[in-house]
Amino acid sequence: MYRIDAADNAAALPTPAAPGPNPDGYFRTPVPGSVKGTVVHEDWGNAVQEELALAVEDAGLSLDKADQNQLTEAIKSLGTPRGYWWGGTFTRTAARTFDVSAGTWKSTNDLRRLHWTGAISVDLDTTGAGGRVGSLPTSDWFHVFAIENDTTLAIDVYAEADSVAANIPAGHSNPRKLFSILLDGSSNIVDMFNIGDRFLWKNPPLDVAVTEDATANTRALTVPPDFRSNALLNLSIDCSSNYEALYVSSLDVDDEIPAEALAPLGSVGGSAETGEGNRTHQNYAEVLTNTSQQVRTRATSSLPIQIATLGWVEQRGV
Repeated sequence: MYRIDAADNAAALPTPAAPGPNPDGYFRTPVPGSVKGTVVHEDWGNAVQEELALAVEDAGLSLDKADQNQLTEAIKSLGTPRGYWWGGTFTRTAARTFDVSAGTWKSTNDLRRLHWTGAISVDLDTTGAGGRVGSLPTSDWFHVFAIENDTTLAIDVYAEADSVAANIPAGHSNPRKLFSILLDGSSNIVDMFNIGDRFLWKNPPLDVAVTEDATANTRALTVPPDFRSNALLNLSIDCSSNYEALYVSSLDVDDEIPAEALAPLGSVGGSAETGEGNRTHQNYAEVLTNTSQQVRTRATSSLPIQIATLGWVEQRGV
């Protein structure tokens, strides 16, 4: 798509003339010797040109006379809603490599539709697009981004420690965070599985194993940092008396004491029968973390608890 570049064009968009005598009309076919064809005036030509050109530019593209696919690409990008997420499934292929399956995502800036039809491989032992940016630590989180090549518009994927794609490889732009990966202490990727925005550890960690009390405590979980996520948890308590409970909550909500019959109730609760000793009660919960990977815990009384982090739900639109 391009704007008219003939030698006799106007340097600025002319002010349209007053509406013509026959609005909402159509082009007329000429009849030689009796009926003249409809004359195409500059107002109509400029209107059509600008409607098309502005759609391309609003989609984040620069007009290119040699590219006749820009309007199609603009329609696809503008028609893809903010935060759109399809595909892009993670598969670890070796200790430090993984594939991202075919997918369609909307860039974080809401300008571009990032679409790829085959798996894209990433190797953390290499740098740049298709690898990582920055050093390779032994144990840390990496955030994985899709990016667009500024020249070819092809989609690449890379990983970096910064959560806002501050170090995009040269010649690329329009990032979108796909997911986060964790290194295990030997610079190897901790394996996980995902369907859509739900990620599950293949070997879930036991993040909390303490004796809880009736005061509020902050607990860190193995979920990505710098973003709020919905942590997927298995909870366990060892009861030694009549009703005891653990309440696991987001730090965004009020700090409340769990109770058997009063809201907010408990995330997991139970009793030990007289003469039977301790009894274990377990339950599943989903709790929103803060950007420091934390949730709040509070028990009815001194109580042994365990929390295993099964995985998390990624935020869309980031």
